[in-house]
Amino acid sequence: VVAAGAWAVWTLLPGTASPISDYGYAVLIEGELQAEGQTEAVQRLEPLPAQLTLTAQQDSSLRFQSTFAGVSDITAAAMYLRSGARVQLAALDRRRAESQTADFPTQVDLLLGDMLMLRETGERDLRIGALGGYAGLVGPGRAALGVRLDVGGVEIVCLAGTCMFQPASGELALLFAGQRLQPEDSSPQLFDAGVHQEWNRLCGACLSTP
Repeated sequence: VVAAGAWAVWTLLPGTASPISDYGYAVLIEGELQAEGQTEAVQRLEPLPAQLTLTAQQDSSLRFQSTFAGVSDITAAAMYLRSGARVQLAALDRRRAESQTADFPTQVDLLLGDMLMLRETGERDLRIGALGGYAGLVGPGRAALGVRLDVGGVEIVCLAGTCMFQPASGELALLFAGQRLQPEDSSPQLFDAGVHQEWNRLCGACLSTP
C-alpha cells in the first residue's frame, strides 16, 4: 500500500509527465538545399530534423519520415520548394512516447518563396505557417495546397481537396480545389489553368487535371 501510494504521488509531481518529442524528419529526394549553419549542401536522403531552417538552391522535393516505433502516417506527406524558397521544419511528428495518434499537427513555416504541401492519403493535419497564421488541409484523403510568400504578402492556392487559411488576425477562410486567396481578395477566387500548371510542374505532375 505504501509503495502504491508513493508511486501515485510521484506520477503527480511536476515534470514527471511523458515528454513530448518530435520523431519526424524530412529527406531530400530531388534538388539542392542549404541548411542554416551548415557550409555543405544537404545530401540526398540525409535526415533533416525538426526545427531546421532550409533554403532551396533549386526546385526541390522532400518526403517526410518518422522514427516513431508505432504507427505514423507522416510518410504519406511530401513538400516541394521552388528555387529560392526558405522554410523552417517547425513540427513534423510531435507526440508523447506512449501516444499512438498524432496529437499535434505537422507544420512547416514558409519564410520566403513558394511551397507546395501534398498529402496522398490519411488524415494527418498538415499546415504551412506564414506571417503568423497558417494554411492547412481540411478533412481526410488526398489534398494539396500551395503557398507563396513575398513582399506582396501571402497567397494561398488550393490544388486538391479542401484547404483553409487562418490569418494571424481575422476569420478563417475555406478554399476548395481550384480556388486561391490573395491579399487583395475579400474571399477566395477561382484560378485559371495556367496557375494549376505552374504548381503541377513544381511537384513533378503530382496533380490531376483540373
